[in-house]
Amino acid sequence: MTESPPIHGIDRLSTFFMDLLSHDVLNNNQAVLSYLELVLANPDLDAKARDYAEKAISHVRTSTVLVEHAKNLMAARTAGPNSFRPIDLMRSVMLAIKEVPRFFPTKKIRVRVVQEPTDAYVLGDALADDLVLNAFIDMVRTDPGDEVAIDVRIIKSEQGSKMCWSLVLSDPNAVLRPGMKSEDLSALLSQDNTKMVKMAGFLFASIASHLLGGEFVAKELGTGTGQGSEFVLTLVKAGKP
Repeated sequence: MTESPPIHGIDRLSTFFMDLLSHDVLNNNQAVLSYLELVLANPDLDAKARDYAEKAISHVRTSTVLVEHAKNLMAARTAGPNSFRPIDLMRSVMLAIKEVPRFFPTKKIRVRVVQEPTDAYVLGDALADDLVLNAFIDMVRTDPGDEVAIDVRIIKSEQGSKMCWSLVLSDPNAVLRPGMKSEDLSALLSQDNTKMVKMAGFLFASIASHLLGGEFVAKELGTGTGQGSEFVLTLVKAGKP
């Protein structure tokens, strides 16, 4: 019987497969996206084929984001607290607003920024950008309608002795899935992998925000109504670079 590799060997294999995912899978996904976009560029493409191509693009983009999240999460686990560069939170929000419709070709998404501060910088580098996009994607996923309306606020907050900025997303029609409330996280982690996979975005937000010294909280807007949701992503305040 073949012996298991030593721990340092497992670490090396984990790094190898993460590099493989980050490079080869992302390159393959990009090639597929390019071919699908060429298909969509055909003016004679019928409506049904166009619909299939747009849905395929959505799935490929989701796959790419999952790999990027895993790569940045692994990097953050081994990084020291001083390794994270400041990012402009509002810039991340604007990038996410532009990107999120590409994941949901059948939905009409409206985003309204109702509270926008100046110089809202947070620690987090690429992982913070991932968290912002992830929050938007998860919010749209929790809204069962074809038309989605999200309000965005960025507010000052505190976490213990740390000054922070909080990104607040709210949608009056979104419905939290079982396990998405913060108090349910421990129970969620005890579930089997098939259930956890369905909550990958929420788990990523909880773990990644914690690594950055912040937190991610999902709440219901109405008391016990089960309808209307609010996501609050809190990250540590940083000086302007």
